[in-house]
Amino acid sequence: YRGYGCTDSSYSYASKYLPSVLFLTLSNLMFIPAIIVAIYYHLYIEALVYFFNMFFSTFYHACDQDLHKFCMFKYDGLQLSDFIGSYASFVITLITLSIIPRAVKVFLFVLGLLACVTINSRDRFDDLQFIALISITFSFTIVTWVTVSIKKHRLQPSLKRLLWITPGLVLAIIGLILFTAVETEDNYWYIHSLWHILMAASILFFIPKKLEQNRRRIQASDLDPNAHNLSTHAVNRGATLPDEEENNSSEII
Repeated sequence: YRGYGCTDSSYSYASKYLPSVLFLTLSNLMFIPAIIVAIYYHLYIEALVYFFNMFFSTFYHACDQDLHKFCMFKYDGLQLSDFIGSYASFVITLITLSIIPRAVKVFLFVLGLLACVTINSRDRFDDLQFIALISITFSFTIVTWVTVSIKKHRLQPSLKRLLWITPGLVLAIIGLILFTAVETEDNYWYIHSLWHILMAASILFFIPKKLEQNRRRIQASDLDPNAHNLSTHAVNRGATLPDEEENNSSEII
């Protein structure tokens, strides 16, 4: 408090408490559109990871308050879950963008999640390990793009798909800049909230959209009980053309 009689509360933490807790918790609701879109396109693992991130980030920030706090369980456990969820969302999204069979992606999802748990258990505040993990995953995704493009003698993903990804990449870069270079203790409550919003919004541009192809597979499995087994066998044996790029005409944006 400031002023002659210590009655000016404009600079007190109490005056910022309500907007702080509301911004930091409600900004996580921006993950809901990404969760809905992921479910709509039958990407259930991705949807589960985004929900995990949203849920624990919301309750971690509700617990991470100096005045009134709401803690579901121990603060350290909430913080660890929040960090793991954030790391996993990055890793899962980058792997989803890669051009490999879905069965291989699922294996890498588990591997990436285990890596997130391990490095956060080691030191959740080490930015270098986060940068290293994201760099490795991003490099892997780019390698799959280049490899498939060379193999098929055409740009993969398609130019249309790359143009759709670009806004998401811009949002993610802006969010990372704010998070690493702009965020301070004083502006944490609104800069970090903006980071939540930008990261969640960027996912909408990264999620592969193959609805028509997925619908045809589901309809085929309903009509022919053996269709599902054949499709599963094709994926498990490592099809020559990954399922994400089998039919470019089925890609809708």
